[in-house]
Amino acid sequence: MADERSVETEEMDLLELWGIIYKRKWLIAALFVVAVIAAVVASSLMEPVYEASGTLLVKGQQSSPLAFMDGFGGGQTNPIQNHMQVLRSRTLMAKVADALGTEIVSASDLDRMANRLNLQAVQNTEVLRISVESTDPEEAS
Repeated sequence: MADERSVETEEMDLLELWGIIYKRKWLIAALFVVAVIAAVVASSLMEPVYEASGTLLVKGQQSSPLAFMDGFGGGQTNPIQNHMQVLRSRTLMAKVADALGTEIVSASDLDRMANRLNLQAVQNTEVLRISVESTDPEEAS
C-alpha cells in the first residue's frame, strides 16, 4: 500500500514537471534560439586556425644489452627528446624563418614561432609528430 502511494507521488511529480515544461515551452525555445544565434555569431567572428602536420622517424643508437639500466643515471640518452630540443631551438627557428622569407626582428619573434610548433613523441616508437598552427595558411604550411 505504501509502495503504491510512492509510485503515484513520483508519477504525479513527473506529470507536474512535464506540465511546467509545457507551460514554458516558448521560453525554452527562445533560449535555445538565442544560444544557437550566439554560437553562430561567435564562430563567424573567430579567426580560422590552420594546421600543418607531419611525422619524423628518429633513428637512435642500437640498443645494448644494458638498455634496461637507462633509467638508473648514466647510460644512453633519448634521441627523440634530443631531436625535440633541437627542433625548438632558436638557431633552427632562425634558419626556418630565413628559408620561409619571414623577417625576424627580435628574439620574441623566434619564441612566437617556437610556441606555434607542437612536438609529440609517439609512445613506444621512434616516431615524432610535428605540427604547426597559424592563422595564416601560408605560414602554417
